[in-house]
Amino acid sequence: MFSEDNTFHIYSKTDCAFCEKVIEVLREKEREFTVTVMDDAPTRLDELKEAYEWKTVPIVLACTPRGDRYFIGGYTDLVTAMEQYEQEQSKE
Repeated sequence: MFSEDNTFHIYSKTDCAFCEKVIEVLREKEREFTVTVMDDAPTRLDELKEAYEWKTVPIVLACTPRGDRYFIGGYTDLVTAMEQYEQEQSKE
């Protein structure tokens, strides 16, 4: 699921501290990402939350070059997934 080729898509809201932290981490790791701010689309945000069974923002997705999208979770989930990936890579 995780690779150097992954990009990330973040669904966020303005003034969301954890959304900003996700962006900061991805910038620090020099990872490509897009952000969709959902302030003006509360119904769509509710649909995403229901689809991913997630109650808060950010909603972080890993995207493959083929166009597949994998739900990561929020800030803490992204950090954990990236740390696990980096540990696996260091063993190779």
